[in-house]
Amino acid sequence: MIKAVIFDMGGVLLRTVDPAPREALAQRYGVTLRQLFDIIFASGSSQQAERGEKTEPEHWNWALDQLGVALEDRENFINQWWAGDRMDYDLLQFINSLRPAVRTGLLSNAWMDTRANITEHWGSLDPYFDVVIFSAEAGMRKPAPEFFHWLLEKLGARPEEAIFVDDVDENIQAAQALGLHTVKFYGADQARQEVLAMLNHTVNG
Repeated sequence: MIKAVIFDMGGVLLRTVDPAPREALAQRYGVTLRQLFDIIFASGSSQQAERGEKTEPEHWNWALDQLGVALEDRENFINQWWAGDRMDYDLLQFINSLRPAVRTGLLSNAWMDTRANITEHWGSLDPYFDVVIFSAEAGMRKPAPEFFHWLLEKLGARPEEAIFVDDVDENIQAAQALGLHTVKFYGADQARQEVLAMLNHTVNG
């Protein structure tokens, strides 16, 4: 039986629906969008921030130093970086609808201020999940096995009793290696259908 369904946040619940603001930043600072993304989200500095080893402002200062962004332009840069993102409230409602038949969890690689920033701009995620964990608060990040185990313990589920939804191959593979059922996220409708199919299979199988 499936006891828990776990979702990632960035790229799953919170997605960039309008790439134009980030594309404009990349053009302005003479890099590709991929290079810009890697500096901000995939660099060693970002991973440190995701583990809580540096603050979000410290990471932003490092990233914007790499790009040569003037001090007076940094606040506008950061605002523009997030301008095309939207929260998928329909998917959140779907997640909430799975309860109480299963427990729901959020497992996100995110910087220390993420919980407050999300709550300010999109509203608290707590009403939709039994457990919400951001990596910087825990001092560990996906794909570390202990991060998955920590959440599973809080949800009261063994790996084989959980479904994990994420958009990153590395995280999906790590979850599979631990024995979790996995859904690689390509879109909200696809993810919903696959989660429901897995739940129905465990009930009727």
